[in-house]
Amino acid sequence: MNQEKFISSYIELLNSTLTEAIQKNLTILAQKNVIEQELNEIKGSVDNVNKNLKGSLEQKEKEVQELKNQLNEARRQKELATGESNELKKNVQHIDTFKSELVKSRSEIDRLNKQLQEKEDIIGDLNKKIETLLKPIISTKKQEKPIKKPLIEKQEVNINLVKDAGSF
Repeated sequence: MNQEKFISSYIELLNSTLTEAIQKNLTILAQKNVIEQELNEIKGSVDNVNKNLKGSLEQKEKEVQELKNQLNEARRQKELATGESNELKKNVQHIDTFKSELVKSRSEIDRLNKQLQEKEDIIGDLNKKIETLLKPIISTKKQEKPIKKPLIEKQEVNINLVKDAGSF
């Protein structure tokens, strides 16, 4: 009997162990299926995140390239503006030089006009003196020969002054 009890006990233990093992195995398989489903969902969301990140990265790279192009264009425009600014500065210097030369020329013209006026006044005075000196001689020579031309001819000088339309 001892052996029967032992075998019976052994079979009972074996059944309970097998049942327990099968239950544990079923639990583990169920957990494995749940974990695999969750893993697939996580992989799908990771793939979506990767796609979004790649799209964002491409978009940011395009924006960076666009900004680089804008920066290069701005630098080129700055260089052009600098060149134009230098040209304008040179032109301003030329205008200032021209202006100072114009002022010098005007003052020289004014000085020469004054000298000319003084010489005309002197010539006019001399012509009057000559006429007064020649009157007695002319009256005696009229009987002999008329004088057609005075000794010093009066010169007419036409000076056209150009007034500036504005000031510099």
